[in-house]
Amino acid sequence: MNAKYPDLVEYLKNAKVSVSGNEIPAYHWVQIHTSVEKDHFEHALHAANLAMRYYVGFRDKKEVRKDILNGISSFASMQEEFMKTLEKSK
Repeated sequence: MNAKYPDLVEYLKNAKVSVSGNEIPAYHWVQIHTSVEKDHFEHALHAANLAMRYYVGFRDKKEVRKDILNGISSFASMQEEFMKTLEKSK
């Protein structure tokens, strides 16, 4: 983002937003979410693997695993589309 949109980054670093009564740079949200989203993905993948380890349902585990991976793919596509709309709205 820094290289592609330097003016936007500079603006967000200087713009202040109120979060729980504290004034912080707007860019702070971007910084946090670039690492948090990666962590969320890794934790979700770990949880799915644990769930599959203990799965005793009636459906075949391969089908359930496929559904989980399809869900992850759908979520990633939705997030990508959301980010594209943010880019278009600037």
